[in-house]
Amino acid sequence: MNKNDSIGRARFIVDMHTHSNNSHDGKCTVAEMAKAAREKGLNGICITDHCDVMLSDTVDVASKTKCSVNDAKNADNKYGVRVFCGIEIGETYWNQPVTDKILSMCSYDAVIGSVHTLDKAGWDISYSQIDFSLYTEAELYDFFNVYLDNVNKMLDTLNFDILAHLTCPLRYINGRYKRNVDATRFADKIETILKRITERKIALEINTSEIDQGINATMPYDWIIKRYFELGGELITLGSDAHTTNNIGKGFDKAFCMLKSMGVEHYYCYENRIPQRCDVLLP
Repeated sequence: MNKNDSIGRARFIVDMHTHSNNSHDGKCTVAEMAKAAREKGLNGICITDHCDVMLSDTVDVASKTKCSVNDAKNADNKYGVRVFCGIEIGETYWNQPVTDKILSMCSYDAVIGSVHTLDKAGWDISYSQIDFSLYTEAELYDFFNVYLDNVNKMLDTLNFDILAHLTCPLRYINGRYKRNVDATRFADKIETILKRITERKIALEINTSEIDQGINATMPYDWIIKRYFELGGELITLGSDAHTTNNIGKGFDKAFCMLKSMGVEHYYCYENRIPQRCDVLLP
């Protein structure tokens, strides 16, 4: 398979959000992820290891990122699949000079922007580590509101390609802790985010990691994805957020069916930070 083979063709299936052991929570090498993608029938994966800018004072995030990119480039086409090199960069507005350095030091195929930690005192740890069972209902709604504010702040300051797992805190609030925060209460604020990414031609990720577990839904929810298209959005990527080989491409069949039900014919993968159109496939 040549470097440009199948990009944009009908049966090109790419998982645009995966992690290797270059992420603090990744379990497998890039080579293992690539081999698993081939065995699952995918044509490509994008390695988007974490770069948490908020940790840059204590963690050498630049070296980890360079290792991730090098591993991905070395694995590309070596195992029968394309391996694109990306980055999932978070909390970028905490340290803009570090963010600028990270984005300029490598040639990425895709830059994913995400928010995992809020810039509010008391909430400034990864929300995956917060015990939301201790929060009042008012505090939960305030937390989600601040999260959306932080997404907007990222949009103010970051040049990126793909917005990762919009509504992600609900994975923990509603999924892990069985609370019931209603995202529709924030429909106006979510719509503002959708309009902004549409105007800037930033892709909306359909994150499939919670399908058949936790909240048993995509991130964002289907009604948000539908509204994105209604607002003129077109750029959609699929990402399993796999941290192990088992989860590569997880939930893609259901995501394709959802898109087909919305009348959507195409999704996108990225190479050299340029979106490449692929056909939505039914299982």
